Amino acid sequence: MIHRVYKSLDSRASLFGIRGSNLMLVLAGSAVGAFLGLIIGAMTISIIGVAVIIISVVVSYLAVISFQSRYTEKERDKLLAKGSIPDVIVFQPMRFRDLRGVDLKINYKKTKQ
Repeated sequence: MIHRVYKSLDSRASLFGIRGSNLMLVLAGSAVGAFLGLIIGAMTISIIGVAVIIISVVVSYLAVISFQSRYTEKERDKLLAKGSIPDVIVFQPMRFRDLRGVDLKINYKKTKQ
C-alpha cells in the first residue's frame, strides 16, 4: 500500500517571507494599523486614512522580517517569558506547622547583572 506524504505538512506556514507564528504578529500589527487608519480617515480626508493603513502594514511587515532574522521562534518565546520570572525569591523561614493560613509575600526584584 502506498501513501503520499506531502512536504508542506512537515514545514511551518510561510507567507511572503514571514514564517510560522510570526504571521500572527504581522496580522495583529496590520489590524491595529487598519483600525487607526479607519479612525483617522473618518476624522479627516479618507486618502490620509488609506495612507495610514498602507504605511502601518508595511512597517509591521518590515519590523517582523527584521525581528525574525535576528531571533528564532524559540528564542522569541524565551525573551517574552524571561520578563515575568524573578531572578530571586526571598522569604523568611518558618516552621511547617505554622504555614497554615499564612500568605507568602514575594519580592519580584530583578538583580543587576
